[in-house]
Amino acid sequence: MNGATARETDERGYDVECVALVDAMNEVNGIATIESCCGHGETPFRIWFVADSLAALPPLLYWFDACHSGVRGWKVIATTDCAASPVKFIAESESMGPDAYLEANEIAAAIRGELTDRSITTPLRGRAKRNYLRRQEQGCK
Repeated sequence: MNGATARETDERGYDVECVALVDAMNEVNGIATIESCCGHGETPFRIWFVADSLAALPPLLYWFDACHSGVRGWKVIATTDCAASPVKFIAESESMGPDAYLEANEIAAAIRGELTDRSITTPLRGRAKRNYLRRQEQGCK
């Protein structure tokens, strides 16, 4: 194996660090993930996905904005290839390793809280929960 170590994956073959965010993203209407990589501490955390339409994007992209999830440094990039294939998107962290894994879990919790019912009893944790509660106090949606 040339010194490489086995990576821990779930039964579907996803890096375990990606599972929470992949699953949360796939719960958003019109969004389907197609590939993911946690970066293994060497590259940014990335999830590739497609959208049924541009209208499907705002309910997902909202949570990659730091003012809504409390997580800074993530971006979503639209991409194609030399053959002008249909557009794919990449959700990408700025951080790497354990910081990116924690951030991905916080974004996933924020997405799932939104999909649940936006009540204070959502499964948010950490920074995402604090930001969610602050938004509720300020009357933000």
